[in-house]
Formats: sequence, structure tokens, C-alpha cells
Amino acid sequence: MDFELSEEQQMFRDVLRQFVDSEIKPVAREMEQSGQYPHEIVAKMAEMGLFGITVGAEYGGLDLDTVSMSLVFEEISMGWMGIAGILGSHSLSCRMIMLHGTDEQKERWLPGLATGERRTAIALTEPGAGSDLQGISTRAWRDGDEYVIRGTKTWITNARFANPLPVLVKTDPDSVPRHRGMSVLMIEAGTPGLEVLRDLGKLGYKGP
Repeated sequence: MDFELSEEQQMFRDVLRQFVDSEIKPVAREMEQSGQYPHEIVAKMAEMGLFGITVGAEYGGLDLDTVSMSLVFEEISMGWMGIAGILGSHSLSCRMIMLHGTDEQKERWLPGLATGERRTAIALTEPGAGSDLQGISTRAWRDGDEYVIRGTKTWITNARFANPLPVLVKTDPDSVPRHRGMSVLMIEAGTPGLEVLRDLGKLGYKGP
């Protein structure tokens, strides 16, 4: 088995490294310390197609192999871990839609997500439930043709810009085992009752 990067992967890594060295590293410390959101960097990543790394080519994405995708996060994290977080939660949700979304959902959301015109996140964590997702308390139940959702999420990277926002909920709280009673519902920005209250600082992100 060959563990060396292919020539194409090496070229891709070099492009990423040049981008990080020229666009991210010079501003990372100042922006991180001040809490600024990196709108210009995000826009440039969108121009490079990086918001489509887990989206299929049929929807306008790069559909990267696993090694190339790892290179994206490795190189960007060396410049600024926060940027990797922005891209990571977006890419995870795009992959989820690719694997489990309906054809209608894919056609509706993935083209815009691939270009970065849309961004997304994934709302898992709650004030009382972190790594143990079986412990979430957010509930959802049917009301006619719709779902009613009641609960609170926290530590959701990209939440303020997410459209749509995938939200992990309990649809069958009595299910055994408990994880079988959970679902992910897609909530679009502007849905009544959806509020993003405040931004949270992250211990250890800002460095010395």
C-alpha cells in the first residue's frame, strides 16, 4: 500500500499552504484575540470551492477523497484552528445531507452549500448534554404535517450563519436503546421560534 501523497494531492496541499500563509496567518492572532468573524477569509475559501469538499460533483462540489479532505483541515488548522471549525461543521452537515437527504433536499440545499453561498452547522450539544448525545432533552413531535421542536442547544459553530441548521432531537423518548429514538431535523433560517442568542468564547482557542 502506497502511503505517499499523489502528485495531484501534493499540488493541492501546496495551494492550501500558500493560501494559509498569505491570507490566514497574517491576521489570525489579531482577529482571534478581538473576536472578529473572518468574513473575508470565509469568502476566499468559498471562491476556492472549499465549502463543497464533501458535496458531490453533481451538485457543484469538489467531492474530495478522504486524504485530500484531511489535507484541507491539516493545513488550515496550522494557520488558525477556528477557521477549521467553521469549515468542519459545515462539511459534516453537507456530508450528512449527501448520505441521508432526500433528492428534494439535496437539490434544494447542496448547490448553495457547495459554493458557500449558503452555510450550515450541526446542532448537537445542549447545556446538559455534551459528548453523551443520548442524554439530549430537545424534543420534537408531529403536529399535522409539521414538527414542533422544543429545546435549547449550545456551542454550535456557524449557528448565526446556518441555513439550513440540522438539529438533533428526540422523536421517541421511550425508545430502547435510547439512540434509536433520535432524529435530525433541518430548520431553515427565519423559522418562527429559532433564535441564536449570543456568541460564546472558547477557552484555549486564543493562545497566549
